[in-house]
Amino acid sequence: QRSPELRERLTEATRVSNKMMAAYREGNISKAIDFAEQVKAIRVYVLVRELLDYAASVNNLSCLYLCMC
Repeated sequence: QRSPELRERLTEATRVSNKMMAAYREGNISKAIDFAEQVKAIRVYVLVRELLDYAASVNNLSCLYLCMC
């Protein structure tokens, strides 16, 4: 389950991606690249947050398994 912040970031990535495609169709490759870089940055931000949550979950699970020893 993604947080509201991450959902908003992904919504923004979709909006910027649509702008990228529009710029590409208009032949403005330079502008399309700028938008693509923005989308990449947003998606990296979201990915890192999700990986940190996943790592915390794995850590909690390992601690529980250690308690069983």
